[in-house]
Amino acid sequence: MTTTDRKAREKAQRENMILNAAEQIFFSKGFENSTMNDVAACAELSKGSLYNYFKNKNELCIGIVSRSLRVLIKYMKKASSVDGTGLKKLKGATDSFLKFQQENPKYYCALQSYSQHSCGCGNNSKYLNLTLS
Repeated sequence: MTTTDRKAREKAQRENMILNAAEQIFFSKGFENSTMNDVAACAELSKGSLYNYFKNKNELCIGIVSRSLRVLIKYMKKASSVDGTGLKKLKGATDSFLKFQQENPKYYCALQSYSQHSCGCGNNSKYLNLTLS
C-alpha cells in the first residue's frame, strides 16, 4: 500500500466520521438550528479542520443526501431483482420505497430537503457529482 492510498483511505474515513457527526447534529437539532461549530465539536475536530473537508453546512447536508440515496438504491436493487411481470416489479419497487421511508425516516427527510440545500453548494461540490452505483 502506498502513502497516497493510505492518505486517501484516511481522508475518506475522516469524511465519513464528519458525516456521522453531522447526521447526529442535524437529525437531533434540525438543519437550521445546527452550526458548523456543533458538527466540529461532535466530530471532535477544530472548526478549521472541518472546513478542510466540507466547505459549508449545505455541503454536509448534500453528503447526507448522498448517503440516503445509496441506502434507497439498495432497496430498489433488491426490488428490481424479483422475477415476474412488470406490474409485479412496479409493486415491488413501490413497496421497497415505502419500506425505505418507514425504516429510514431521517434519510427520507434528507432526500426531501435536497433541493433546498443543493443550491448552496455551488457547482463544484463533489457531492453533487457522485455516481451512485
